[in-house]
Amino acid sequence: MGRKILLVALTFIFMLFTFACSSTSRDNGLVESLQETYFENDQVAGFLNTFTNQIDITTTYYSFEINQFFGSLIKIDEEKLKLIVLSKILNMTEEKNLSRSLAEEKNTISLAEELKVQFDSDLKNKINNSLEEHLKNELKQTPESDQTTININHQYKLQIHYNYLFINNILNMKISTPVMNLIKDNLIKVEDNLTQIEQKSMKAIYYTYFIKKWLEIPINEKDIIEKLNQLKLADGSYLFLPVDEQKKIEINGSEYGDILSTSLANEVLKDINGINNSKNKEKTLEYIDNYLKKNNKSNYENSTLYINDLYEVVHLAKIMAYNE
Repeated sequence: MGRKILLVALTFIFMLFTFACSSTSRDNGLVESLQETYFENDQVAGFLNTFTNQIDITTTYYSFEINQFFGSLIKIDEEKLKLIVLSKILNMTEEKNLSRSLAEEKNTISLAEELKVQFDSDLKNKINNSLEEHLKNELKQTPESDQTTININHQYKLQIHYNYLFINNILNMKISTPVMNLIKDNLIKVEDNLTQIEQKSMKAIYYTYFIKKWLEIPINEKDIIEKLNQLKLADGSYLFLPVDEQKKIEINGSEYGDILSTSLANEVLKDINGINNSKNKEKTLEYIDNYLKKNNKSNYENSTLYINDLYEVVHLAKIMAYNE
């Protein structure tokens, strides 16, 4: 009996050791990256951007999401982390403090949602007023140069408007009529002036889809799916543009999909079809698994680049309910 118990115990220890080794090999330098960029003192906590060596809200949000997804690989003081987030939120109440793209603000609100930060109606109104003022000021900055530059400016504003509506959607704020019309007007200009190649791009599909959805503008879902199918590859990944079009403008002529495009495509498809109706779910899950296995810190120049790329993998994995 004693020998049997010993054998069972040894088998159990071996299984734990094997699991630990498997987890370590799957980690691929992630723990090291998180540890070397995590900052905490007596008052605040956050993650450092290796390019600036400063706490960066985007790096902090990405790192927090990654750490949470993999089961809290390192210990993070969430109460101290909230202080950084609250500071960024207060900055959002004044238009002069906003980033032009509103990407930092989008990530701030996303992290605040993860940390369950509460917003009272007065704070929401101040944030919304500041954001709307920012959008109105952006309208005044349309370049008066060649048509191509003007079109690029409108496309950039499309992304700004997406970030605004994303924040607005989370905080459930009311959009004023002038700002609603401003966004709609820019959307029309973008769609009217996209080249045939640009119309096929993943970003054009993604941003126009969600802006229309949030503004309750009719969407041709069949057309969206057909465009996405042109970007879909056999391994479950997606291209930024169809291969031939990519070669025409000399960007990423590879026939391999990229993680960002794959993430954006599946976010749209999930919104249209729901996760259970996604025909390519199995292939995408396999793609995620393979990406996680080959994703290694040693392939990147520094931890911030590694974290940025891995965040897109984690974001896609959450979209596809990979870990459920």
